[in-house]
Amino acid sequence: MLLGCVLLIGLLVAACGGGDDDDSGGNGGDNPVPVVANADEVYSAPATSEELAGFEDVVEEGHTAAYASDMSVDEVVAFYQNNLPEGWQLEMTVPSGDMTFVMLHKDDMAATIIIAPGTTLQESTIFNEEELSKFNFDEIGENQTGIVVASFTCKTLTGSECAQAILQ
Repeated sequence: MLLGCVLLIGLLVAACGGGDDDDSGGNGGDNPVPVVANADEVYSAPATSEELAGFEDVVEEGHTAAYASDMSVDEVVAFYQNNLPEGWQLEMTVPSGDMTFVMLHKDDMAATIIIAPGTTLQESTIFNEEELSKFNFDEIGENQTGIVVASFTCKTLTGSECAQAILQ
């Protein structure tokens, strides 16, 4: 359900209009998705079968993570638009208010990312839902940028096809 919530929030944003010092991909842990250098991991866990509910036709496994960065929202968004490691491709970027939704893919993997100021994540009622309570957004400072990542491995589709299937 958590992965689904992050994906659905990302899709809602699209419809409406730590890490290590290596920014080449992942956080040195289980999250394979690129994250900006020096981002601090505040949550990371593999997705459960309940969290994958509704996506089981396309998704094989998933992972959710949250990070805090001292970079601005614009700097983090620019990383995903201009500095992705080899093999990763930007599917879309959708700004909505002070949040930005990003979708990436590589090989059989796709990821949705929500980038927002720490205060937005702490104060937004969307992020206070029970399913998202696993993320401790209080660990993301008011002057920091929060990066919420939901990644998934697709069953039979490429990452790009899987990303498009999730959007439909």
